[in-house]
Amino acid sequence: EKGRMKGGLVLLCLLAIGLLSYTTQETIQSPFKVLAFYDRYNGDLAHVSFLNESIPWFELQAIHHGFLFEATYDWTKMNDLYLSNFDVVIFLDTRAKHQTNREAFERYIKRGGGWLGFHFSAFMYSHLDSWSWYHDEFLGSGDFRSNTW
Repeated sequence: EKGRMKGGLVLLCLLAIGLLSYTTQETIQSPFKVLAFYDRYNGDLAHVSFLNESIPWFELQAIHHGFLFEATYDWTKMNDLYLSNFDVVIFLDTRAKHQTNREAFERYIKRGGGWLGFHFSAFMYSHLDSWSWYHDEFLGSGDFRSNTW
């Protein structure tokens, strides 16, 4: 009788440990991940200033709000495999220029990835740089005609 009770208690403990382990694994979530693409500007001070201020600002927000933030000008990272690790892609005053990057970004968005774009990310001269899906379907912005200044 004592041995049976001991065996039942061991079984109950193992079951409890297994259940606790399962629920702990279920509640642990990977951190929110953000990938920001930018270009290195040497000319227009407004673009240079924007990058010099926005990247540190996002880094600070990541610390304060508990998400992972990576900023890069390495456009080879815009591929299906690398993008699949991120919840949101940010275009910091830029957008993908090469066809392979554009196709990877479109697939990322169509699979439910998030996006945030700033300033130049929506700019386009259709006669110089056509990315129909991005400008006409995704953004719905069409073509740039002229400045107001």
